[in-house]
Amino acid sequence: MSSTQGPPAPRPFYLCIDGRTPKARGHFALFLPNSPSKSPPGSVGTVIHVVGNPLLGFFHEFKRNFNTADAKWPGKAVLLGYLLQDVHQDPESEGVWIGNLAEGVLEREALEVEVPPRGDVRAPVDGVVNKRCQEWTMEYLRRLVELGYLEEGVIRIAQEQRDPPTHGIMLRPGTGEKAALGPS
Repeated sequence: MSSTQGPPAPRPFYLCIDGRTPKARGHFALFLPNSPSKSPPGSVGTVIHVVGNPLLGFFHEFKRNFNTADAKWPGKAVLLGYLLQDVHQDPESEGVWIGNLAEGVLEREALEVEVPPRGDVRAPVDGVVNKRCQEWTMEYLRRLVELGYLEEGVIRIAQEQRDPPTHGIMLRPGTGEKAALGPS
């Protein structure tokens, strides 16, 4: 008696937002559970994001087998949609791994999107000269949509979660206001 496997279950794709306060921009990261039937918090999966700040610069980071139950989980996880193709590669080992060496199509595509350059912490985020993790995430999502891995609707969902351009900008000129330098 032979058993046939059907197509893989649709893989959910989450936008995670952490560290947002009235004076700090929220940090954006993307999360893919290893098990399509699990959702955060309380699931294990892969985090794809950039980390850093405008003063020192940013770098790509992947966290594989990241357990959202054991870790400080972000304040908000938003389901963006489902991968349209089976392009996510589950980690080969069971241990947690953090680094910037790509494994699989999604991580390789993340490395194709340039990290935000160093920028002026006092200037509003414009998405061209002054970028942070939110802008990188939007560029990466656009790339995945263009490649046919995600539906176009994920762009609108993620855009609705973004901070205004002047939110969390420190030492805003002319206001005398000091905004906290929070997560990217």
